Amino acid sequence: MFLVVTGDGRTGQAVVESARTNMICFTGSTATGRKIADMCGRLLKPVILELGGKDPMIVLDDAPLERAANAALWGGMSTSGQTCISVERVLVHEKIKDKFIQLVTEKAKTIKQGLQSERPSVGSMAFEKQVGIVLDHIEDAKKNGAKILTGGKRNASLPNGLFIEPTVIVVNDSNLKVWQEETFGPVIAIRSFATEAEAVSIANNSPYGLNGSVWSKDKRRARRLVRNIRSGCMCINDVISNYILSDLPFGGQKESGIGRVYGKEGLRAFTDMQSVMEDRFVLSKELWWFPYSEKMENLFRRVTRILFG
Repeated sequence: MFLVVTGDGRTGQAVVESARTNMICFTGSTATGRKIADMCGRLLKPVILELGGKDPMIVLDDAPLERAANAALWGGMSTSGQTCISVERVLVHEKIKDKFIQLVTEKAKTIKQGLQSERPSVGSMAFEKQVGIVLDHIEDAKKNGAKILTGGKRNASLPNGLFIEPTVIVVNDSNLKVWQEETFGPVIAIRSFATEAEAVSIANNSPYGLNGSVWSKDKRRARRLVRNIRSGCMCINDVISNYILSDLPFGGQKESGIGRVYGKEGLRAFTDMQSVMEDRFVLSKELWWFPYSEKMENLFRRVTRILFG
């Protein structure tokens, strides 16, 4: 049986607390995920939480620049950035930062926004509240010395919708809202790094750990970096596409959630495991069953000394 229920938070709470639901799998904000985890904990009900993200994209000095720039834009701007695994933080090696930033900025200016009838690349955002959060992050970046290279405001040419211009920001401060908090809008924040160790440190300095990517023509080098990133999922020379691979487990670390969907691990998470032992040979009794004899006691003493003595 497959049932669909629509409603607000009260409906969700009823579903979570219902005795008819044996398990909860939730996708949404970290704040709501905490509430669900608390309820499931009290009910001893299994739960999978796929929550927020602040996904890093690490562009090494030997990265395929053109592809990386295109990926940063698609990963950060598609669905107006309203994707939990969208590219929000881009770390680019200082040797190539100028060229990379130039490519991303020029390409961002060509992205067409609009309604469906206008065949745009990027559409409207979904909620006015989220528009306010995105604009607040941009304003905070401006006040604290970040450089807005393009965008940074609502699109005045599209008043019939919730449109924020595709925005590229260069930052030097990891404490900015646009670098630490989930923006969930068409905004890419970029900063440079000097060494691989610094890139890993900056990427891991986040409460989130859902998805991310490393870019390099040397795949062995990329794999080495990936192993040091605290994230449930990672891509090499690609973004977001891992989500559509149904045999690849998906889920987060830290405040990005617990548990996995997809793959064998995901399927098993939706089952109640039962362990069964069956004897091959049926005897009247086992050697260690009652009553104990002196002969059997001596045997077990010798076995114990051999194994653990």
